[in-house]
Amino acid sequence: MEIRVNGLRFYAYHGVMARERKVGQQFEVDLRLEVEDYDGSDRLDSTVNYAEVIDAVKAEMEIPSDLIEHVCCRIGRRIRTDFSRVCGGSVTVRKLRPPVEAEVASVECYMEI
Repeated sequence: MEIRVNGLRFYAYHGVMARERKVGQQFEVDLRLEVEDYDGSDRLDSTVNYAEVIDAVKAEMEIPSDLIEHVCCRIGRRIRTDFSRVCGGSVTVRKLRPPVEAEVASVECYMEI
């Protein structure tokens, strides 16, 4: 079974430049979670509670980091540690409109978990 959570939006304080860490900016996170042992039932305990996963992602996004790569790795580790039914998947962390000398919609980091 695969669960996808797409377009989680957060205002956070990640970035190398001092302004990014002070003012903050918009980020987006996408998750693809491979769930093992889902039995096809209608019981929440037979799968992964995506609301709890979202809370875990939110907690990681609240910790400032210089690099979105670091944020992406922290989120991946947290999901694999806290949710035993997750046996694989991916995390994408996207910085929307990064402060660079060009018009860029986003820069993203992708990681298999």
